[in-house]
Formats: sequence, structure tokens, C-alpha cells
Amino acid sequence: MNLVQLNRGTDLAQGDDTAFLKLAVASWLNKGQPTPNPLISSWDKSGHGFYSDLTAELLCPVDFNWADKSTQEGIRNYKHDFQVTAHSWPTFMYKDGRYDHEDSMKGLFKGALLVRMFKHIFTSPSSASKM
Repeated sequence: MNLVQLNRGTDLAQGDDTAFLKLAVASWLNKGQPTPNPLISSWDKSGHGFYSDLTAELLCPVDFNWADKSTQEGIRNYKHDFQVTAHSWPTFMYKDGRYDHEDSMKGLFKGALLVRMFKHIFTSPSSASKM
């Protein structure tokens, strides 16, 4: 077996992980309470991101409060005071969605959805289902 074959196998495995993870995440979000309306699609991304209140709340930078209507409007309308950049930490990365301004590392990478995705990929899909 050569390096090209190994790389191809790795790429295929990553593709499988991504495909199954998209299905799993959509399923987990749709089973949450309250049930999203419309449901999160695993194949059509047009209703994802900041277009869906559920995914927008998860993606909202920790510096903003998604429950505030002015935040929702500002982010969705690309207002200068509500910029979302690659340097913005999304809420779903933190345990219970809580960011500590005194200690930015506290709870980081402990968000329930993130931990569930990690388990799905690195242990097994069934271990993620038990959460």
C-alpha cells in the first residue's frame, strides 16, 4: 500500500464521518425541546445558520445575547456593531452556552452539542445517542 492509497482512504473516512454527522446533528436538534419549526434539514442548508432561530442561537458569538431582538436583527442584517467573524466564539462551544468574561477558557469545548459530536466521531454513534 502506498501513500496515495492511504490518503485516499483517509479522505473517504472523513467524508463518511461528515455525512453521518450532518444526519446525526439534524436529528439531535429536531428532537430537542422546543421542537424547531421548521425542522432542521440534514440535506438542505438554506434554513441553517442565522436563518434558523435554533442554529442561530448556537452560532451566536458569546459576546452577544441572541434572545435580544436587536442582536438578531443586527447579525442578520450585517450591522457593524454585530459582526460575526472567524474570531468569534460561538455559544455552542461552551458548557451550558455560558461564557465567563473573567476566564474565557472556563467551559470552552464543553458544550453539550460539541461533546456529542466528538463522541459520535471518536467513540461511536451509539455513545453519542446516550447523551
